[in-house]
Amino acid sequence: MQPIWAIGLMTGTVLDGNIDIALLRTDGETISEFGAYTPAPYGADLRAIGRNPRHRPQMELCR
Repeated sequence: MQPIWAIGLMTGTVLDGNIDIALLRTDGETISEFGAYTPAPYGADLRAIGRNPRHRPQMELCR
């Protein structure tokens, strides 16, 4: 298979405040090249829910 560029997304917890976004080139088994990386911060409302999950009813979390 020819290597393709792919985007990877990962988050630890809402408390770390970010979704990690990385670009890499892979054939599906090995990584041949790393590209750009950036953290994308959560909004303040989502961080507040992460700090106190009972802060809002469950239905609001599913919106």
